Amino acid sequence: MHAYVWGDNSRGQLGLGYEGGQAALPTQEISASAWADMDAGRYHSCGIKVDNTLWCWGLNRSGQLGVGDTDNRSSPEQVGSDTGWMVVSAGRGNTCGIRAGELYCWGWDRSGVLGQGTLNEGSSVPLRVGLASDWVDVVASVGGGHVCGIRGGGRLYCWGANNDGQLGIGSFDQRSIPTQVGGSWIQVALGLRHSCGIETFAEPDRGGRLFCWGDNGLNQFGSEAGEGSSTPVDVSAHYSVPGSDWALLSAGYNNTCAVTSRGTLYCWGNLRQVLGEDAWYGTGCAYLYERCLIGSGSSLGGGIKALSVGGANVVDDGVRRALIHACVVAGTTLHCWGNDNLGQLGGDPPRDAALVTSPLSGWIDVTAGGAHTIGLRDES
Repeated sequence: MHAYVWGDNSRGQLGLGYEGGQAALPTQEISASAWADMDAGRYHSCGIKVDNTLWCWGLNRSGQLGVGDTDNRSSPEQVGSDTGWMVVSAGRGNTCGIRAGELYCWGWDRSGVLGQGTLNEGSSVPLRVGLASDWVDVVASVGGGHVCGIRGGGRLYCWGANNDGQLGIGSFDQRSIPTQVGGSWIQVALGLRHSCGIETFAEPDRGGRLFCWGDNGLNQFGSEAGEGSSTPVDVSAHYSVPGSDWALLSAGYNNTCAVTSRGTLYCWGNLRQVLGEDAWYGTGCAYLYERCLIGSGSSLGGGIKALSVGGANVVDDGVRRALIHACVVAGTTLHCWGNDNLGQLGGDPPRDAALVTSPLSGWIDVTAGGAHTIGLRDES
């Protein structure tokens, strides 16, 4: 697959060979390599090529690129010489990846996100987390404060900051080693101080129940704004869908989006940070905390097969605010919406709170970073 990038390039996170400026349209391709997976972090990006080598680029102040130093890179640089990489997740100042079932993390070690059992100054090379060799997924939070991963059998583990109970382990104490969350899980998504997951459902070809935990002050759970929880809370009942019917999930700073197995897309949380005073994609969902029905696969052009919510906390004209954008691939069509101040929606000219549909086709996957976006296209 071919990788296309757009949005903020202030730290070289687009991988185009230079730092600065922005790309408003998804017409810039990262090299001519064939890519299997990508993940966009706050100011850096990582990707896995079809030969299962791992590459990273962008901001490297904390060693989050994993290349052995703290110098920024504006072009993809290989992380070590190993192959076998299966999954990568770029957070804020940290990154985690899975190689041949083994979990590795690198970058800063705030709150123990490297999973080493002790707090340290961080690492500019990948450090193995524990001795398990059955990891299948890992997600680093957009705020860089906590990490969760799934092992074989759907076992979910979380570690790092836990001030709001975002680890889901029944306490508010941080953990510097992976700590198991009860249940059996098929997917997990992490926001700034909240987490959500889809629990395994027994019937084939069905989704699972949707749970959230951690901070809920801005309705990150999708039920109503209020008290959070240090253990997973079933929020499926708050939607007019069967309770065990969720298939895709992504979380931003104070927002969450999820897709049912029937292809219906909902988003919730602090939507005003995304929308301003305008409606979001014509739904009328412009109110703080509102739970929004965004659309379905049929209305967006096909079955929804990729979903990503990005976000960054920035100072804009002296005012600190969260910038949130989200993207979906429906069929082979790419849609993005939310804040577009740095071209992260891929529209021309940039415009907030408007659904932007890419004129290109053949989209397979998409990942939304702090204020940049990467999409994968099949051009065969």
